[in-house]
Amino acid sequence: MGNQEETRMGRVSDEVAKLSNKVVALERSVQGGIIVEDKEFVVLVELLMMEMLKLDEIKAEGELKVQRKREVCRVQSFVESLDVLSARNRDMNRSENSQDMPLPGSGSLCFSLALKASPIITHDWELFDLRMLLQIFYDISL
Repeated sequence: MGNQEETRMGRVSDEVAKLSNKVVALERSVQGGIIVEDKEFVVLVELLMMEMLKLDEIKAEGELKVQRKREVCRVQSFVESLDVLSARNRDMNRSENSQDMPLPGSGSLCFSLALKASPIITHDWELFDLRMLLQIFYDISL
């Protein structure tokens, strides 16, 4: 049974290595300013999670157990990296879309002054902020 588990571990490690190349490619794309479809991140995370399930099924002791734990940590770090990259990708996509969409009154002096003004907060219930409205209604982060 130990040899069979080692074979399964080898197959999972090989598949994770292939998926890691895809993670690196996505990372280069996002860092290069290329907007990637969200489904690319979702599919890659799902494939990594399938490998994680395979790792969970491997019964290991000794060195194989250490190798499995190392591989689990590796998969988890790839999933976390993909989460960060996906968020960065969404932010790039939002900022690109918001540049295309003019805001109502954005050419007026009053509007630009209102964006620069920050409220003086005296009570918690006075936490009204124009920037929050812009973020909610126009999906713009300032």
